[in-house]
Amino acid sequence: EGGREALRAELPALLTVVKELNTPRYQSLPSMIRAARYDPPVWDKDSFDRDPSLLGLKGSPTKVSKVYVPPPREKGGIIAGDPEDPEKTVAELVDKLLECKIIG
Repeated sequence: EGGREALRAELPALLTVVKELNTPRYQSLPSMIRAARYDPPVWDKDSFDRDPSLLGLKGSPTKVSKVYVPPPREKGGIIAGDPEDPEKTVAELVDKLLECKIIG
């Protein structure tokens, strides 16, 4: 996540991406009507002239050992310091980092 990777592949190729890949633009009304009427093609294993043993889970070289949802992150905080006393603000920050075991 958050990175880039350049690949070369023979066609046909299948790409999968995370839904956060981009932010879609607002569409015009004619485009929305066209999209609502569009009937996309649906492919299954019989749609391809390939050996069935090369398709699906059996044909996949990738084995997923575990799938999980990471726990939500805790909200951050703000240390509002006194511009006249930066040492005190830094001390508060260091104390918080020690408390959270970010530094040891």
